[in-house]
Amino acid sequence: MRAVLPAPLRKPPPGAVLRAPFDSESSTDHTRRQTLLRSISNALGVVLGLLQTGGLLRGVEVAVERNGIRGVAINAGTAQEIFASYAQRDKTLRRIVGSLQAMGSRYRTAPIPPDFAAPTADPSGRFTSTVEYRKPDSPDPATAEFTRLTPEWADLQGAYYRQLVAQGLLFAYGPEYLTDGYYLDPTAIVTPGAAQGARRASGGTPSGAYVVFPDIEHEPLRYRILDGLTSAPRGSDIIDLWHDDFGYYYERKDQRIYVPAPWESSRK
Repeated sequence: MRAVLPAPLRKPPPGAVLRAPFDSESSTDHTRRQTLLRSISNALGVVLGLLQTGGLLRGVEVAVERNGIRGVAINAGTAQEIFASYAQRDKTLRRIVGSLQAMGSRYRTAPIPPDFAAPTADPSGRFTSTVEYRKPDSPDPATAEFTRLTPEWADLQGAYYRQLVAQGLLFAYGPEYLTDGYYLDPTAIVTPGAAQGARRASGGTPSGAYVVFPDIEHEPLRYRILDGLTSAPRGSDIIDLWHDDFGYYYERKDQRIYVPAPWESSRK
C-alpha cells in the first residue's frame, strides 16, 4: 500500500540553502549513481533469489557431492574447480547480501566519492574500473582493475571491491571471495530449486508497520512510523514496510531498499 499526499506549490525562497549532501552533484554524477544503485539492486535480487528458492546460477554452479558433503561447484570437473558445501555457500551468499545492502545505503545517502573514477573504455570496447586502496600491512597504495563487458558491470565490480575494503573483509582473504564476482554478473540467471537440500532464506512478509517518508526522492532512508498522532508533511509518501531474513525494506522503482528497523529509535 502506498499513499502520496499532495505536494506543496510553494517555491523555495531566493538564496535558499541547497540540499546536502547532493547539492554539488552534477547531472553526470547523479546518473552514474542512480545506475549504480540499479546494478546493486539487480545483484541483490539475484542473490536473494538463490537463497529464497534454493536455486543455482545457471551455467555457473553445479550441484555436486565431494567426500560425502553436498554442495556446489564452480568450474566443475576442471583444475580450477571451486567447491563449497551448502553451509559454506549460504554463509558466502549472506555475506554478499550484507555488502550489497551497505552499498545501497552508502550511495543513497552520499555522492560517489571523487577518488572512485568512472570506468574507462579500451580499444576492444570493454570497460575497466580502477580502484586504489591500501593494504593494512603496507604504506604504499595498491591498485585493482576490473574489466567487464559494460560500464555498469565494471562500475558495480569496482564499487563492490571498495565495499569489501571498507568493511575490512577483503584482507581476511579466503577461497569464497574468488566466487563473489559471479553473483554480480548482470546476465546471471537463477534456476530455482536446483540446489536440493540447501538451506532456504525466508521470503518477504508484511511487517505491520506503516511509515512516513517526508522526502523519499532525496532521503530514501529517513522515515518515521505512522502513529496516527503526528501529521505527515505535505508531499510525504506513506509506505508499508516488509521484512525478510535480512531486515526491513520497501520497494520503489523496481528496487528493494533496506532501511533501519522502524523500532530502533524507540529502544534508545
